Amino acid sequence: MLAREDISKLNALGAALMEVESGKFVPAENIIMARELNDNDRQELEQKGYNLSKHFQSSVETTGGMILSTKDAATILERRAFMISQAQDAQKRSSNGPGGAEGPG
Repeated sequence: MLAREDISKLNALGAALMEVESGKFVPAENIIMARELNDNDRQELEQKGYNLSKHFQSSVETTGGMILSTKDAATILERRAFMISQAQDAQKRSSNGPGGAEGPG
């Protein structure tokens, strides 16, 4: 499905999309784990044909596979928790109706 809204509008609706790499967004709930890349990881990935010319710092495991990121693993996991919390808050606000818990007016 093609989204026509920008990322901030989608997040305001509770989508919880987070940027794991420049221009690459993933639903926060789809992130399973993030860990720092070490030298062994880099060698193994290069042998598998990955281009590590960028300064990748972490490997992010998602429900759809692995993504390399220039962000460190701790930042990704902190941002994930924040985005999920924001999405839950947006869903609570929307379930209370347009006027919030007190209703319109």
